[in-house]
Formats: sequence, structure tokens, C-alpha cells
Amino acid sequence: MNQKTKLKMKTKSILYTLSLFLLLGITACSKQDDLKPSNEKALIESPDGVESNNQVYSSIIPEKELIQASHQLYNDKYQSSKKLKYDFITHKSLTYICAKKLGLSDDRAIIMRDASIMPDVYQVGIENGYNQQWSHSFMLTKTVFGTSWVWGDADDDFHDNLDGDSGEIESPEGYNGKWAGYYYQNEKKDLGDWYVGYACHFMEDIGFVLHTSFPNIAMLAHHFDFEIWMDNNWNEGHCFIDDANSVSPSDYHYIEKPKQAINQAAKASNWYYSKYGKKAWEAYEASGYPTKAGTGNQELVDYTRNMIKETTKWTGGTIQYALNKYQQW
Repeated sequence: MNQKTKLKMKTKSILYTLSLFLLLGITACSKQDDLKPSNEKALIESPDGVESNNQVYSSIIPEKELIQASHQLYNDKYQSSKKLKYDFITHKSLTYICAKKLGLSDDRAIIMRDASIMPDVYQVGIENGYNQQWSHSFMLTKTVFGTSWVWGDADDDFHDNLDGDSGEIESPEGYNGKWAGYYYQNEKKDLGDWYVGYACHFMEDIGFVLHTSFPNIAMLAHHFDFEIWMDNNWNEGHCFIDDANSVSPSDYHYIEKPKQAINQAAKASNWYYSKYGKKAWEAYEASGYPTKAGTGNQELVDYTRNMIKETTKWTGGTIQYALNKYQQW
């Protein structure tokens, strides 16, 4: 896929996103939803960083406030909430678990944990150009010519937050134009860790079939239902957090090239290629799209456990990649 074609697809994604919101508004009007700003650097810096209501970040947070602001938002909005959206509870858990299992201090693991929820805060909504729908997906399909990319930009966001400009037309796509390596090389380990956590978010999204596939309208209509079901079964019910905890660091995937890793992770969760993605979704349909703790048939539970374990391996591999490359253990 060349850059010109990808840019055209990115423009078309605006119409896709608007259609998505319309359908979700009709089928799930009571749910809170969660393609790309024309230029991230063009956003005006706010002198205060965080908006007073902590609802959205409509501007870049100055780097001197970035870690504190992320921690404040985590504590004020998500830590105290009893109804955490999938993107928050799963991202924070997977990132923290992997960082700790790799031997990082609690302080470093917390910085990565807090950063891992930020793409769903910074990139969501009209204030941020609906960037979330585009940047948190990497849709693949199977054709007579082999695997084909059809939509999504997670590979670029993942790469650029770890290693900087990837050479794409819209690069650099790291938060505020920076990346983990930039701060590590300038002896700012805490900010480097923040960017590693931020990058983990994109890999964690790609680990689940919802972000790599679009086989039918049901997956679109019940996307959030599946995420709510995972939420409600993370710490109770089926206790999916135990599956993340069960993965040994020795099983974390080795990453050599970030973009290639996103492709591999997407294929591992994709409807057409995954051992678990297609079967998990089919079992979810057969279970009647449940949302409550302890619900869903055994096939659904088993295949979801496998997806979580696979995603954990990629998340741990992401942290290992960055710390190895920039010698920041």
C-alpha cells in the first residue's frame, strides 16, 4: 500500500466514522462512545494543560506537565470509576502487568500505565479530529492476492511514538511530535517511559478482533457490547485479568520492527487469519451479545482468554523492544 493510496483511504475514513457514529447512536444510544487531525503540531498548546472538567484534552499538554496530568486524569476519572470502559481497564492492566513482570520499578510501571489510557482521551471526539477511529485500527482482509490492508493507521502511531518519523506523509505521529527514543536519548527516562506506555495502547487495541476486522454489520453494531462484556469480566466473573497475569515474560514476543509487529499482531487477532478472533466473535454472537459478568458460553470465554494472552505477549514485547533499543533497563 503506497502512501498516496493510504492517504486517500484515510480521507475516506471520515465518512466511515460518521456512518459508524450514526449506526451506534441508533443501536446503542445509551452508551458512551468512546480520523486524523490535519496537523498535530498545529494544535494550540494550553497553558494549563488539562481542561478543568477532565473530560477531553483538546490541546497538547506541555511536556513538563505530561506525567502529572496523565496521573491526575487516571486517578480522578478512571481509578474511582466503577464502570471503566474497556479501553481504560484493559490498557492500564496489561501495560502495568507487563512492566512489572519485566522487573521495572512501580514508579516506572505507573508512568507507563497512566500513559496507556491517554490515546483514548487525547484522540477521541470531534475536538481531536475523530483520530481514534482511524489510528486505533488496522483492518486486514483476505483476497486472492493474499493479505490486504483495508483501513486504519495503528502501525504508524505505534512506530512514531516509539521511534519517531516513519516516513509516511502524515508523520511524525508521535504525541506532540515526540517519541520514546527522543526522550531516552536526552536522558529523560520518565518521559521516555511515558511514550512507551502511550505506544502500548495501539498494540493492545490491535490484539483484539474488533480493531482488525469488519466481517459483518453485527460486529459494528455490537462492538461496544463486547468491550463492556470484557470490562465486566476483567476483575470478576471470568476474571480475564488472571489470563494476562499468567503469561510469562519469557513468552513475550520479540519485536524487531514496530510496523511489522503491528501487522503480525493484527493477523493474530484478525477474523480471517486468527486462531481465536473469528471463533471468539462467533461464540459471542451465539451467546446473544452478553454484557454482564459471568455470562457467555464456554467457547466465548476460552477464545477470549487466548486473545488476551496473545495481546499480553505483544504488549510485553513492546516494552522490551523500547528498553532494549534505547538501553533503558
